[in-house]
Amino acid sequence: MNKYYNNYYSLNSISSVEGTCSEVATTLLMKSHKANSNNDEYIFRTIMNITVDNNYWQKDLKDSKNTGTRSDKIDSLVTKTFSFWGSKKKGNNDHLNIYSTITSNINNGKTTILSCSNHSMHAVGYTEYTVTYKTKVVCFYIPTTSVVKFVIVNDGWHSVTNNADNKQYSYYPADLISATQFALTKVA
Repeated sequence: MNKYYNNYYSLNSISSVEGTCSEVATTLLMKSHKANSNNDEYIFRTIMNITVDNNYWQKDLKDSKNTGTRSDKIDSLVTKTFSFWGSKKKGNNDHLNIYSTITSNINNGKTTILSCSNHSMHAVGYTEYTVTYKTKVVCFYIPTTSVVKFVIVNDGWHSVTNNADNKQYSYYPADLISATQFALTKVA
């Protein structure tokens, strides 16, 4: 998507785009919530223009390079994108109970954006596994059971094609998600 955007669109304030994970996640969110039925390139281009027009990009103070969308602006980007297509839906950042909010949203057919300090992902599902193992205590083995939880995320496109099969899905361990380092942008 970056290559597509850089090749066909020139921006006054940005010479080229990179680090567009928030815009990619917002594109996937818009597709999931059926905000617009156009192709990925059109939706991404529109979202990039909204990002640039509203100064949501942050600059590296050392070399004045653009480093991506500020995490505290993702909810605003989602809201403005929905509004652009005539929807009253809004983005709402949340920092508490992130995993339980994701599972609740997924159970209700709604995807979200999961963001950490330098990356945004489209949260599309979750899975939980019960693991049983033995723990040695002195000379006895005690069976122990624990539940391992993962958020299924879509990290974007593997290549510049818009083929849905090229989207990258992975499992993000829920125990690594903390309220101090993560944000969830849900649709309200």
